[in-house]
Amino acid sequence: MSYNETRVTIVGTVAGEVAHGLTSAGVSRAHFRMHTAERRWDGASEQFVDGNRMFIGVTCWRDLADGVHASLGKGDPVVVTGRMRVREADHEGTRRTYVEVDALAAGPNLRWCTATPHRGRAAPDGEDEPVAVAAHPPEEVAEPPF
Repeated sequence: MSYNETRVTIVGTVAGEVAHGLTSAGVSRAHFRMHTAERRWDGASEQFVDGNRMFIGVTCWRDLADGVHASLGKGDPVVVTGRMRVREADHEGTRRTYVEVDALAAGPNLRWCTATPHRGRAAPDGEDEPVAVAAHPPEEVAEPPF
């Protein structure tokens, strides 16, 4: 952990398929984009109205990457917590700002769905559980540019 890092928790929807693979060093990595939209109550019309919308890139590493790949897919409601990064890059001659999160934890939003957890390693109390296997074998992927 470093000083002055920005930690966030974001609630949204997985916006695309989860890309999963191994870095050249053999470290498991998963990446997906998530969409979040603000909803607020409008007292005048007595209904919820749409507010700001945002797409966020989420990167997961090691065991979290394997679990996210095995558990989440496009359209799933998700909660992500981690370190937020904002970077700028040129895209087709235009300078763009990208918001990204290095996830520390991620999972389905149980307000909108149900889930059945399967432990993939020793439980916190030390009891061993069966190993969960990812649905697809990881592929070789490049490390992120940040």
